Order: sequence, then C-alpha cells, then structure tokens
Amino acid sequence: MDENCALRKLNVGGTIFSTTKRTLTKCPGRLKMMVEHETVPGTDENGNIFIDRSPKHFELILNFLRNAKINLPDSLEEVKEIREEAHFYALGDLKKLCDEKLKSQIIKNDDEYMQIVTKPPVFVFHYSPIEPEKFTFSYNFDIEDFLKEYRDKFDIYFKARKAKNNEKVLWWWTMHYHNTYYEACDQQGVPGYIGVKLDIDRDIWRFSEIAGLE
Repeated sequence: MDENCALRKLNVGGTIFSTTKRTLTKCPGRLKMMVEHETVPGTDENGNIFIDRSPKHFELILNFLRNAKINLPDSLEEVKEIREEAHFYALGDLKKLCDEKLKSQIIKNDDEYMQIVTKPPVFVFHYSPIEPEKFTFSYNFDIEDFLKEYRDKFDIYFKARKAKNNEKVLWWWTMHYHNTYYEACDQQGVPGYIGVKLDIDRDIWRFSEIAGLE
C-alpha cells in the first residue's frame, strides 16, 4: 500500500478528523512538518495526533489542502477566524486568500449598508468610482498598510457614492459603533491639510474616544 494513502487521524480540540498522509503533506506548513519530521505536539490515548486548537474550521483547512483552493464564507468574522487558523498552521496561500477576502468588502447598495453598520465597529470608505467597483486612492495613502493596521479594530468596507455637482472630494469615511456615528472627508486643497492617512488616523482616534473603543 502506498504510504501516502495511509490513513491518519488527528484529534483537534477533541474532535477526530481522518485524512491521508498525502493530504497533510500537500502544502508547506505545520501539518506537513508534523507528519514528515514526526514533530507532533502530542498524542491522545488512542495514539492520534493531538492539536490543541478549535476544530471549528479544521475541515475547511483539510479541504484547502486537498484542493489548493476554497470558497470562503461571506461572514467577515468567520474569515478572520480562518485567517488565524491559517496563520497557526503556516498555510501562507490560505492566509493570502483570507486577506484578499477581507480587503474586498464592497457594499453594493444602501440596504446592504444599513445591515452592515449594525455589526459594530464598522469603518466604511465612501468613494467616487471611476467605473463600477473600481476606484483610486490618494497618492500618499497605502490601503494595504491601512488594512493591516486597522482590520483587527474595524470591519472595513467600501461603498460607491454619487459625487455632487462640482464636488472635488473623492473620499468620505464613516465609522459606526452602536449608536455612535462619525463621518469625515478627504480635505485635499484645504489649508492645513495633513494627508489622507493622518486625517484618518486622527478621525479614528476621535471616534474611539467618543465611542469608548479601546
């Protein structure tokens, strides 16, 4: 019998999962290291590899290993949880998929917007699109850095808005936490303008003070 087809059982947080050595060693990461180098963290009373993690998303982890792709859930909170598991298991490609999902939260209409802002705390960029679901940022604003800095504090979304006649403002941002609401906009061209990122940092600090966020 091909050793790669041999059945392996894992006890993840008290739940037993069965798979093959081939699946566990398919992608670089902690599971591959455990199996190939026999660096298991421990075993249960039946000799199964024991991993002290929540089993909630482990079946999804196995499906990713089997197929090298996965359909992530729509829930932003669940994607964050999966991202944490991907980080623990050192699955860089899965973590990248989660990051892409987390940064592409585009609100499609006002009804969806009203539903989303009831799940606090939420930060929404309101942008003037150059074409459907496409937009540009200020030259001195790095969205990747912003997402890394604030994704653990806010659920971050993007929503198109219609610019008024002769309006030069390209970006507005709103923050929502229970009954606390804050809005501000890009101040380019205004005396004393300090840059979009610094404006947003300042507004987030103000909002956090008002809303009682840590």
